[in-house]
Formats: sequence, structure tokens, C-alpha cells
Amino acid sequence: MAIGMSPKRKILDDEKCFRLYRDTGSVYKVARILADEGLVNQSTGRPYTPQAVYLAAWRWGVTNQKDGKTYTYEVGRSKGVIFTNEELDEILDARAKYVYAKKKNGYEEYLATKISFSI
Repeated sequence: MAIGMSPKRKILDDEKCFRLYRDTGSVYKVARILADEGLVNQSTGRPYTPQAVYLAAWRWGVTNQKDGKTYTYEVGRSKGVIFTNEELDEILDARAKYVYAKKKNGYEEYLATKISFSI
């Protein structure tokens, strides 16, 4: 849990968001599923936004790079695009830049822990 977060405060489950996003293909559908389950943003009392779901899903995807890379490859393949490993790395790196944009040295930490993985 992040420093400054109340242990009682519910935050999005990154893995659940990633898996739902993978299965549905839409952050809008995931946001609707979470709302139907009664999960709401504790700060606002409103359902989570698709952007919050996207951020949580890709936080999992870049932290668990094999899942993120495999998912990206499968989506490309389903649309008739075969990504090279270098292209997959670039896509995952771009997602990591987005995910860690507000975390000091977050992207650098990602690069330091980046694994070599080929599909």
C-alpha cells in the first residue's frame, strides 16, 4: 500500500483490471463491470473512470512484463499485425512512461527492472 493511503481505502486491483481489459478489450466495459460490482472511487463516491481503469491495467502490464507483452502481441495478431520483439518493447516502454509519469524516477526504475523476453 502506498504511503499516505488509509488501509481502509479501497483502490483498484491492477491485476483484475488488466485481466478484465484483456478479456473484454474495452476499458469502458471494465469500468461498467466494476461499477456493477459496486466498486467506486472512495474519494469521489463515483464509479471509476475508464482512464483510471486503463492506468491500473497497464500498471499491472508493465510490472508483469510477460503478461503485458503477450497481451500486446495477441491483440496485434488478432488484427493481422505481427509485432517484432523490438516493437513490443517500444509499446511496453510507452505504456510505462504513461503509467509512471507522475512517479519520481518511476520510468527509470522500470527500465532498471526491465526483463528480456521474446515471443
